[in-house]
Amino acid sequence: VSDLDGNVVAASQTFIDGIPKGGSAQATFTWPKPFPAKSKVCEVPSDVVLAIDRSGSMDDDSSEPPQPLTDVKNAATAFVSQGKPNDQIGVVSFANTASSPPDAPLSNVMEDAKVEISKISIATDGPQNTNIGDGLEKSLSEVTSVRHNSGAKPVIVLLTDGVANAPE
Repeated sequence: VSDLDGNVVAASQTFIDGIPKGGSAQATFTWPKPFPAKSKVCEVPSDVVLAIDRSGSMDDDSSEPPQPLTDVKNAATAFVSQGKPNDQIGVVSFANTASSPPDAPLSNVMEDAKVEISKISIATDGPQNTNIGDGLEKSLSEVTSVRHNSGAKPVIVLLTDGVANAPE
């Protein structure tokens, strides 16, 4: 294996006794150690709004703890933990309607977003439908708000278990 400049970076050999004309054979190559990797990273700041479903179906797999809501909140918290110093995170949760104002407005204080994610729960004051449209609309409003960093890429991450069933 050679790099772009033609320098050999690794070698391997595999012996195959013979391959008949028109035939084929499986060849396996093994490498004693990983290839040296020179990677270039181009990091662009991102303004991310997590749109999190808190509808009634988010506890259909289990109510103690509510599943899949618990897994979604854990995944969202892990995602926030990967934020870089120039990134901003916001959180909008939704069921019949989306949170307004957002649960967490765009901010580079990742701990604030984590705290708000931990507070998301399924309301018990009647049926809680899945209004994805309102969740996306409020998320778009936040990611394009005055808090948006003009040098950042706007991103909305939708975390839901279902199909929109509201408004009916």
